[in-house]
Amino acid sequence: MKSLFLSLLFICTAGHAQSGPQSKLITPEQLKAIEEQVDRELLSNKLDNKKKLIANLLAGREFYQYRFFDKSKKYYQSAKTIEVRENKSEAYINLMAIALLSKDKKELQTAYAEAVQYFKMNPDYSSESTQYYLQAIEGHLTGKSKEAVKGFYGQFVSEANLIELVKSKQYAEALSKLNPERMGGPDNTNLETIIYDLLNVKLNKTKVLACNEEYKKYPNAYTYSILICGLLNDYVNTSKFNPERLKRAEKYFTEEAPDKSYMLELVKEMK
Repeated sequence: MKSLFLSLLFICTAGHAQSGPQSKLITPEQLKAIEEQVDRELLSNKLDNKKKLIANLLAGREFYQYRFFDKSKKYYQSAKTIEVRENKSEAYINLMAIALLSKDKKELQTAYAEAVQYFKMNPDYSSESTQYYLQAIEGHLTGKSKEAVKGFYGQFVSEANLIELVKSKQYAEALSKLNPERMGGPDNTNLETIIYDLLNVKLNKTKVLACNEEYKKYPNAYTYSILICGLLNDYVNTSKFNPERLKRAEKYFTEEAPDKSYMLELVKEMK
C-alpha cells in the first residue's frame, strides 16, 4: 500500500491548514488524479479484504481530516461493505460526523440508524465512548440537547486500542490509526510517538524518527520513550543494537515498566 500512503501524504501537504469548509489549495484535476490512484490501489489483487478495510479507513480519515467530506464519505461507505470481521466503528462514527458537519439531518438520521444497528450486531466493538456519542447524536436529532456534537476521530487512536493492536502484532492496522502530524516535536515523546516510530521502522524501514528531538535533549534519561528511541537510533544507523543500551532497557522494562514490555519485544523482532 506504499503508493496509497504517498497519495494521501500529498493530500495532507496540499490541503493542510485550510480553515474553510473544504480545502481550496488543490485543483479539481489534482484531486481527481489522487482519487483515481487511491482507487487503483484498492482494486489491486495484492490487497486482501482486511487490508482493503484498513486502506479505505485510512483514505476516509485523511479526506475527512482535510475537509474533503464527499470523498471521505465515499471511502467510509466502501469500508462498511467489505466482507471482513474487523472493527468498522470508525466508518460508522465518522459518517455521522460528516452528516453533522454538512448540516444534513436526513443523512444524519440514516447514518445514526445504521450505527445503532452495527453496534447492536457487534457489541464487542461498542464502548462507553461510542455509546456516549450515539446518545449525543440522538439528543441532537430529537432536539433534547442543544450542545454541539464534536467529531470523533480522536477516540479511535485511544491508547488501549492501539496497545492491543501492537500486542496482537496487527502492526499495519496499528500504524493506520496514528496521525503523523501529531507525532514528535519538543516535549512530545509520548506513547503514540514511540509506537509510531517503532511501527515505521518495523514496517517501512524509515530512518527518520519522530522521537529524535526529545531524545537528543535527554539521551541518557531512564524512561521508556528515551530508551526505545535510543535503540531505534542504533538500529537505523547500524542495523544492530548497542549491547549496553539493550541491557539497560531490559532492566528498565523488567523492573520499572513491565506493562510496556511489548515495546521492547517489538524492538527485538528487528534483530
